Amino acid sequence: MRLPPKGTTKKIYCNTCNAETNHELQSAHLRRFNQQWDGEMHLSGQESMYCLWICRGCESATFEEVYCEYDWPPEAEVSTFYPKRENAVRQILKDYQHLPPELWSIYREVIEGFNVGLQITCAMGLRALLEGICIDCRIPDSGETYGLSGKLRALKEKLEKQGDLPVGVSNALDYLKGIGDRAAHGLDSSTRSELEHAIEFVEHLIEFIYKTERQKTVTRLSDSSESLVLSALQRGTLF
Repeated sequence: MRLPPKGTTKKIYCNTCNAETNHELQSAHLRRFNQQWDGEMHLSGQESMYCLWICRGCESATFEEVYCEYDWPPEAEVSTFYPKRENAVRQILKDYQHLPPELWSIYREVIEGFNVGLQITCAMGLRALLEGICIDCRIPDSGETYGLSGKLRALKEKLEKQGDLPVGVSNALDYLKGIGDRAAHGLDSSTRSELEHAIEFVEHLIEFIYKTERQKTVTRLSDSSESLVLSALQRGTLF
C-alpha cells in the first residue's frame, strides 16, 4: 500500500452536504503490523493506512481507515469512514405497536443487521421473520405447508381469500423467500439494494396483516400458544 500525496482528491459521501463531493487529503499515515519471534521482528503481512480528508464544499473533516494484507490487490482494500457515512444506513425502524414482541425483536435485528452491513445476517433474519409471521397466522408446519415454501404458499392463499390484497404483496412473498433461502443454504449475500427492497416488502406485509390491535386480516394463535411457538422460533429450534 502506498501513501497518497497531500492534496490528492477523492469522491466521498459528505454527511454535511448530503451528497458525494470532492474531498482533499490533508494527511496520511501508514502502519505496518509487526510480530516478534525469537528476538527478531517479522512482518505479519498486514497494513493500515489512516487518512484525513476535507470536503471541498463545506470543509468538514472525514477520517478514513484503509486495511489490507500485503498480497491483496488494491481493489480488495477495506475502507471504513468515521463518522459513519449516513448514505449507507437505513435509519427507519418503524414502530409496529401490534406486532407480537417476538416478531418485533426479529424485525429490529433485521434493520440493525442491514444498518451495519451484515447482509447475510439481515437476509436470514428476513427469512426467520417470514417464518414467524406464517406461524402467527396459524399456517401449520406439516404436510403440504411444511417448510417456508409451503407456508408462504398457504399464507398467500389465505390472504387472497381475505380480499383487498395489495398489488405486489403476493409476488413479494416469493421474492423474499428466494433471498432468505440463498442466505440460509447457499451463504449467498444479497446486495444492499435487494435487501432494501425486501425490507420494504416485509413492512408492507406487516402493515397489511397487523392493521390494528382488534382488526386483523387473519386469525392468530392464542396468546399462550403464540408465545411458546414464537419463542422456539427465535431460539432457532424450528428451522
